[in-house]
Amino acid sequence: MFVTYRKQDDSVGKVDAIYSNPEDFDLSFVDGFHVDVIPEATAVAGTYSVLMVKLPLQELYYDYIAIQPTNNLEQLSSENTLLKAQVRAQSERFDFIEDVISELAAQLYK
Repeated sequence: MFVTYRKQDDSVGKVDAIYSNPEDFDLSFVDGFHVDVIPEATAVAGTYSVLMVKLPLQELYYDYIAIQPTNNLEQLSSENTLLKAQVRAQSERFDFIEDVISELAAQLYK
């Protein structure tokens, strides 16, 4: 397998992609290296894992980033108001189109 990464600084890189068949791709333009095994991330509650590289050792490890709660009541309430307005507008538009089709059909069958 071939791991490509983007340097964060001189000692750390963030993994961009993992190629199981690197010979099928032109990887001459990217930073990367061959590995035999990709480590598995540990499940840590309230976080998500990001595969990283220790440079210049080319050693893979995971950073665990805390998930920030974004669904507060105020935000959900404003989104709900917006969605209701959008549904109402779509419904009115559908009613208008339905009326137009009915009128066209009435004109056609006169």
